Amino acid sequence: MASLTWVLSVLCLATLASCASVSVNVNQICAEAPPRTNFQYKNLNGAPTDFSAMELPADSAATTYTSHTVEKLTFPTAMAGASVEQDLFIDDDTGFVLGVFVNGKASFSLTSPTGKNVPLTPKNTSIPIGDSFQKLVGTEFDLVNVSAGIYKFTVTLVEVGNLVERRNERAIRKPKADAVDGYVVYGTESDVVLSAHVQNDARHITNAQIGVNAKIVDRSAHPLKETLAKGFVPALGTVKILDAEMDVEFPDGHVETAEMHDDGLHNDGAANDGEYGASLKASESGTYEMRALFKGVDSNGNTFKREFEQSQKIVPSAVSLNGKAFAYVKEAGSSKRLMLSLGLKESSPCSGNNIVFRPYAEVWGKDANGKDIAVAFTTNLALVKRFLTVTYVEMEVDLKWAAAANAKGPFTLRNVLVEDNDANAPMDVTASIPVFMFSSSESMTSANEASTSNGLSELEVSLEQVASSFDGVITKEMREGVAPELKGSVDGKVLVVHGYCADKNPFEVQPDDWENAVFYSAAREGNPLSAENNAFAENVLNFAEKVGLSSFSYVGQSQGGMVGTHIKNFYHTGLDAVEGDRVVQTLATPFLGNSALSKLGGVIDIIAPDCTGPYDLTREGALAWQAGIAPATYDNFYFYNTVYEKGLLGGGWCQLLMNSFLELPNDGVTELEFAAPPGTGATFCGTAKGQCHTEDMNWEPSFWDSGRNSMMSRCAGRTNGPLSPASSCQC
Repeated sequence: MASLTWVLSVLCLATLASCASVSVNVNQICAEAPPRTNFQYKNLNGAPTDFSAMELPADSAATTYTSHTVEKLTFPTAMAGASVEQDLFIDDDTGFVLGVFVNGKASFSLTSPTGKNVPLTPKNTSIPIGDSFQKLVGTEFDLVNVSAGIYKFTVTLVEVGNLVERRNERAIRKPKADAVDGYVVYGTESDVVLSAHVQNDARHITNAQIGVNAKIVDRSAHPLKETLAKGFVPALGTVKILDAEMDVEFPDGHVETAEMHDDGLHNDGAANDGEYGASLKASESGTYEMRALFKGVDSNGNTFKREFEQSQKIVPSAVSLNGKAFAYVKEAGSSKRLMLSLGLKESSPCSGNNIVFRPYAEVWGKDANGKDIAVAFTTNLALVKRFLTVTYVEMEVDLKWAAAANAKGPFTLRNVLVEDNDANAPMDVTASIPVFMFSSSESMTSANEASTSNGLSELEVSLEQVASSFDGVITKEMREGVAPELKGSVDGKVLVVHGYCADKNPFEVQPDDWENAVFYSAAREGNPLSAENNAFAENVLNFAEKVGLSSFSYVGQSQGGMVGTHIKNFYHTGLDAVEGDRVVQTLATPFLGNSALSKLGGVIDIIAPDCTGPYDLTREGALAWQAGIAPATYDNFYFYNTVYEKGLLGGGWCQLLMNSFLELPNDGVTELEFAAPPGTGATFCGTAKGQCHTEDMNWEPSFWDSGRNSMMSRCAGRTNGPLSPASSCQC
């Protein structure tokens, strides 16, 4: 077996750095980042048929559709009596819903297009902050049977309240931001819909181009709104566009505006095709708030305004691929493995520290006729490693995949990616990298710009040995790597996890529903309430280690379901030691993201900044995260969904104002369109009607369903199998 020193020495020479002449050891400068959890990462492999599932999504895959508008409110002075007036562009005669969220206490008035005062009946409204028992509290007005036109809405500050405190807090977080004191949100049932998505460079790094593509579409072409998300090409709306602009709030808070064009020159498709585009340089790292604002006139002569918002993560250009990969063969587990070192170049000393990377590559070999043949994909989570001037991440491939493909060496990596997994941000991509093979007996002096004959010979012998014994069965070890010995002393528990920004575990409210369960609470553990999937998973795993779980199954609500998916996919844990079909069970999980989170991001940032939403829960972020989930992860996976019950007149909602932001139908937070794992591996256990995502909605919260809770507990996989027989655990 090749020693680590030998492999790194090979890398050192191959990057054209003379190790003997290097006077400074990078290890003396860059302390190796300690692991953030004691659970080992899996080395994921899969068949070539899975390549398409592991591709980074096209920007257009995260297209959202909106018929609402969000407007910022800023009082001229932070004093009682200050007022601000906002135009509301209403293009539908059936009415509209209006919500106002303000720091401080305010009064409201509305003037019709003809100048008359419109009577207002305010009612308290609350939008859930994720899965928290906290809410965005505001005022809602439901106006029906009103004429279309431009209304004047006036907000007057009655009591300053926490307005100054919120202004000061925002100024610290975003020093170049203008003061914003609240938001007005309004939406109609008009058929004029804005279809939009963020556009990106392949690399989500500083100085890359970011922008928005958007167009107005006609909802009447597809009366069921949810069909728009299924890939139907929307009919272009018969409207006249008066103004189209992109506003981008940078991480420091300053805003840059660019006019959007339909001229074929701004990443907007063909000229005059109805699609508009604009872009600019992302000059700093952090979260960008991308907005598209359209104003126009519809076919009835009514003026409309539509707004799209989406978050975009940009990371520092910490590393890039250096175009080199090296490998040797190692015997491990029940087979032999190709141990890959993927070379990286750091932009500055130690810039790769404290980042959890996800490298990915397709492995290609040669068939009997010397033609290229696909072998497998390989991906994993990895911390950067160094030796002298060399930086790299490690990957592995079980050579049984080569046997399954009847493939020989030499190998090549294709569609190679390295991303910052904490942000799901691609840092570098390249089409192809050759793999240079070396034998375990060779010294570093044999390294050059090609495989050595001994390295290729050792690979050939290993491939023949593996092929002669391979029975054609794809095993768990082939898919996930060699599993370590499990640690811990507590067997057979069900680990129950809440969702985003939950200040307590909602399932814990009814403990009698659960048998032999352990409840994770971020608040109780002192963990952040808002976290991306990987950081959330690390916190849950550290909790599992603290309570000594050696084998456990998992139940997750909302983002908690994504976290369970992440753990099952990337980590060797006690999930792999239970018996039964239901290893992971989820409830109301937005596997493909949430339309509302980015749209409400600005409101949350102003009113409840402690719970700013994770990028992984946005449409763009969730699809990027899903690209790292191997299809086989969804085996032994069961999921449930919930939705409002329709009323006598055919409508329905869990939270009326939220319906302006969400695809229909939904449970007030999670949209059914985005609530199923991709592929066919997971088992769907149905959608319960008349249940909502959290409390204080139009129907009872889903986690109050004792029957479903008890079934998930009884049927969960455990050390010696489920508590109930399989016959009573059918969905």
